[in-house]
Parts: sequence; structure tokens; C-alpha cells
Amino acid sequence: MTTARVAPVIITTQPIVIDPFRQFTDDWR
Repeated sequence: MTTARVAPVIITTQPIVIDPFRQFTDDWR
């Protein structure tokens, strides 16, 4: 999925989104 490649980029650009995004990725994983 493209989200897997965009996930690390968003986390590096916006560490504030790490919390909510991490849960989103965990659910998708």
C-alpha cells in the first residue's frame, strides 16, 4: 500500500501526528 511509504514521511515531517497516525497504521497492519 502507498500508506506504508507515506507513513514514515508524515511521521518525520509532523511528529505531532505520530500518536494518531500510529494507531491508524497499527489498525491497518
